[in-house]
Amino acid sequence: MTIYLHSGLHKTGTTAIQCYAYKYRKLLRSKGILYPIIHRNLISIDKGHHLFAHSFSDHPESPPISRGKLLAYDWKSKSQKNNLDLLISAEPICRHTYKTKDCSWIEARHHYLKQLSNTIPPEQTKIILTLRRQDNFAQSLYKEHIMKGVSPLAKLSFKEFLSKIEGRTLNFYKNIAAFKKFFPNIQILIYEQLCNGDLPVNFFRSLGVSGLPNSNKIIRESLSNEEAVLKQILNQQIHSKAENIKLLKWIKSGSTQNIIKRTLPRSSHLWNSDEDRANFLDRYSQENKKINDEFLNGGKELFPSNHTSPQKKANIITLQPYLIKTLQALSSDIKQLLGEYRFRNIINAIEH
Repeated sequence: MTIYLHSGLHKTGTTAIQCYAYKYRKLLRSKGILYPIIHRNLISIDKGHHLFAHSFSDHPESPPISRGKLLAYDWKSKSQKNNLDLLISAEPICRHTYKTKDCSWIEARHHYLKQLSNTIPPEQTKIILTLRRQDNFAQSLYKEHIMKGVSPLAKLSFKEFLSKIEGRTLNFYKNIAAFKKFFPNIQILIYEQLCNGDLPVNFFRSLGVSGLPNSNKIIRESLSNEEAVLKQILNQQIHSKAENIKLLKWIKSGSTQNIIKRTLPRSSHLWNSDEDRANFLDRYSQENKKINDEFLNGGKELFPSNHTSPQKKANIITLQPYLIKTLQALSSDIKQLLGEYRFRNIINAIEH
């Protein structure tokens, strides 16, 4: 029996894969893979295995470690009884820690993975990690925070956000090496390659499972670059999840979309220029080479290059000068959603 521990990384289609595996779990079983589900109560079912992942962390709201051990024992027993491989999918495994006094982040990662390896036998386990090119990952993660709206990160500009996450969040090599310390068998997948076709189908094909139907479904629609720039400004005045939900619904409405398309020029990315984007990616070239050499046996470049060549001068239109025009065109709606006072605060923040 092989235990596939699909552990992210974040922003690599894990939710789409989990929803697909849940939907086709009977078909996967017929092809030799058990994809278990977690019953939270009589009516609630988790399509992913986040509860399992959380139980080994030090988060105060996490379930006890005994819950994770019990789930693992039940899943392994069912797999062995039916001569099936086991697929566990939870992207929080790639970031969770278990902190002890005065320990560093990497030490806390080791403590977490050690507890996990005491429950999931390493000799039976294959860690599945999907990597996404750092510039694409950073932009997607930023837009996710902007969409959620209420956290401190959701109120930062893209440049400010990058300065906050450039440490361990983008240190793929150190994280993979932490997994390797406890789980020697690691399979690295590349998100950009999985997206060349149907992502969930390509994921399972990488595990040796073929003959699956296409998913043909977008699980979670991201914000466009223009929507993200606009919403980041509005997030300064959002004070609750309920307000954020209303604002998202409003942004996606037909009338709002028409104004955004008319007043905000389209931008291919959120960097100020192609050169800035290329320079950002270049900072990870040595780390990517180490990943390629140590975990993928060298060969081709780790990530496909799809950005345009750097220019001597910035050539991407900065959206900021157009925001006032857009906000004024949307002013009546924004005042209705957030009030006159907060609308004025938004305008003042841009002007000053």
